[in-house]
Amino acid sequence: MQPSDFTFDLDNVTNERLMLGAGRFGEVFAGHLMNGEPVAIKCVQVPFAGAPLQLASEESLAEEARILKHCRSAYVVSFVGMAVDSGAGELYLLTQRMAGGNLFSIIRRQRITWNDGGWEIALNIAQGLVYLASKRIVHNDLKSSNVLLDGEGRAKISDVGLAKMLTPEECPEEIADLLDHCWERHPEERPTAAQVVSIISSIHGGH
Repeated sequence: MQPSDFTFDLDNVTNERLMLGAGRFGEVFAGHLMNGEPVAIKCVQVPFAGAPLQLASEESLAEEARILKHCRSAYVVSFVGMAVDSGAGELYLLTQRMAGGNLFSIIRRQRITWNDGGWEIALNIAQGLVYLASKRIVHNDLKSSNVLLDGEGRAKISDVGLAKMLTPEECPEEIADLLDHCWERHPEERPTAAQVVSIISSIHGGH
């Protein structure tokens, strides 16, 4: 699936250029939408010939967008969209902005104990993993820096760029595509019940 499948209108996004963090696959900045909604903007340079790390960055970002698109959970960072700035040569992944920072920084500053919020964070992470497992998603890089907290201290799993979606065995490609479209962000972009029946019937010969 190509990054263009998740295109978001850049005219509706403002990058505040306030860095929230950085990792192997890109820098993260604070931003907001035109409606005032705060977002986090993960940014990588669009790769050029002979730049394998940049190519890996773009592929990782596209995979993260593809996986986040399927997630609707209070314990996984919400997906907003993906955008390409061809003029600046940059690719953006937009997610909800988490006001509480990441768990690694909180632990390092000794701002948390098990009895004072720690057990709740552990429970939130476990609930997030249960949800991902229910969607046949395996997070291959879960660590404290990839756990973000909102303003109320609720933990959410983030940075799923290395995660893998497990396709059900013997699932026809057409059905996998149908399931993918059922998770479109906007309801009007999802197939109707009649369309679902039609697609399944055409695949299985009307049986």
